[in-house]
Amino acid sequence: MQQIIKYKNYIIIVLLVISLSVLGMFYFGNRLDRSKLTLVLHDGFDNAESLSTNWSSYEKESFRYIGYYSDSQLKVEDGKLIITLEDVAGFQGQYLYSAALESNLSQTYGYFEVKATLPSINDFYATIALSNDNVKDGTDPAEGAKVVFGSSRNNPYPFLDSGIYYDLENGGGVQQNPFVLAFLYGQSHTFGVLWTEDSYTFYLDDNKVYESKDILTSTQAMKIVLSFEFPFYTEKDTTGIHYEFKIDEVNIYQFK
Repeated sequence: MQQIIKYKNYIIIVLLVISLSVLGMFYFGNRLDRSKLTLVLHDGFDNAESLSTNWSSYEKESFRYIGYYSDSQLKVEDGKLIITLEDVAGFQGQYLYSAALESNLSQTYGYFEVKATLPSINDFYATIALSNDNVKDGTDPAEGAKVVFGSSRNNPYPFLDSGIYYDLENGGGVQQNPFVLAFLYGQSHTFGVLWTEDSYTFYLDDNKVYESKDILTSTQAMKIVLSFEFPFYTEKDTTGIHYEFKIDEVNIYQFK
């Protein structure tokens, strides 16, 4: 015991070095490797007053359970794409309105990333996902899936809401909520998913969060979808509601 007390400072230093080494190996061992990727689309929403041709409105002016989608809820301002959810007088009168976009570029496999600020809201979900038309009623995830790699569903907790969903009509799929060392809401973060033939690997700020190999990956091309999602119903008073989902940039990579 006396020897331990005598050398306690050295022991503390050694333990600290070992801890930092282990943390460093974990950190750098789980960083995204971009050396095998080629950038095929970048949209930084710079020097623009309107949406670029990289995007199309998703289900324009359509009813979404308890609200509507409308292009009036989209704007490009100060180098950001902003999707708004609000109670406002729109094309159907005073109601809840928001918007959804999908990338015109679709591809099979690669790395998809979106730098964005998720609003502090969890009754209506600001969502970043990959998807295609086959996911709506398909029972085979290889035909298409909705791969969520960023969402405000877990506000205010530091759990990254993500998952792989297919056969949406019957609730097929899995949801993952891994803990992350970051405050996810009201701050800008980069959300990413690496899609290969074998797995979907989810990243936050270039750090690997987890890898899913339990569900077959899609063999069909998918697009990035950015939106507010409306629930089937809500008991929340939506009078005067106003939230903004801000997107700084979107990048899509192919494998070299």
